[in-house]
Amino acid sequence: MTYEATITYITRDKNGNDKQVKESYIIDNVETFAQVEDMLYQKFQNLTDIDVVAIKRSNINEIIKPKTTDGESVWVADIVQMFTDENGVDKEMRYKFAFFSMFPDTAFQYVKDYLKQGYDDMELVGLKKTRFQDIFVG
Repeated sequence: MTYEATITYITRDKNGNDKQVKESYIIDNVETFAQVEDMLYQKFQNLTDIDVVAIKRSNINEIIKPKTTDGESVWVADIVQMFTDENGVDKEMRYKFAFFSMFPDTAFQYVKDYLKQGYDDMELVGLKKTRFQDIFVG
């Protein structure tokens, strides 16, 4: 299952003042909220006053491209598959997948290339750069 989680922690700014920071992450391939929370506390145990402030089930169906270089952002593509059911009614099924890319044009090209791999009945309807800091796999 895939989750979205937000943490807060305290850091010091350049003037030596405490500053609260809020960051969001995608956590994939874990079964429970407790596992998400535990994973985040373990990953960020070196931070001051860390707190997991939100966890929710994500509507992202798949993580398809891992981070390959620093500076890449998490992007989410919204794909629609159109089909006709057994009663002749046109329907659509939506999929969301997350991946890393550095620039909008490379993100768009990655999705186009991904859909060429036998997903001819699917159409890209949305592509968004997110505020997620990273994707962790359990």
